[in-house]
Amino acid sequence: MSDRPACALTGHRNIAHALERGLEQRLLDVIEELALEGIEEFYTGGAQGFDTLAALCVLHLRPRLGIRLCVCVPFEKQDRRFDSPGKDLYRTILSDADEVIYVSDGYGKNVYHKRNRYMVDRCQVCVAFLEQDSGGTAYTVSYAVRRGKRVINLADEIGGK
Repeated sequence: MSDRPACALTGHRNIAHALERGLEQRLLDVIEELALEGIEEFYTGGAQGFDTLAALCVLHLRPRLGIRLCVCVPFEKQDRRFDSPGKDLYRTILSDADEVIYVSDGYGKNVYHKRNRYMVDRCQVCVAFLEQDSGGTAYTVSYAVRRGKRVINLADEIGGK
């Protein structure tokens, strides 16, 4: 576990095409703002959708801001159902990450919740793209609130909710 100031990035796997560009730009802005506030490490969960977008944003900003990308993978074969381009991008992100952590030895009940709690427990702030009141992102944001973490919901800012 790192002692660096950290941010957990969490969001939905499916993002409306009309929101993608605005979400990407806002995410870049927020990551930069947080880095300027002293956040050094950014955790993503390695899933498709928001997690992938967030990882790419951190990697884009890393050379200029000196931040780190930590991908917290729930289990080793998480990408088994990704399509070919998705698998290639996933593997590129893992190889470019500063750290990859496999939270569980294999697939099992609650591996995604365990991964999400792992990220939140190590952060001071949680940046989310939360449009729904149920599901993994809602669980993660609720957990972050219960743990007293600062939460920034990008869906509130870009009109996704």
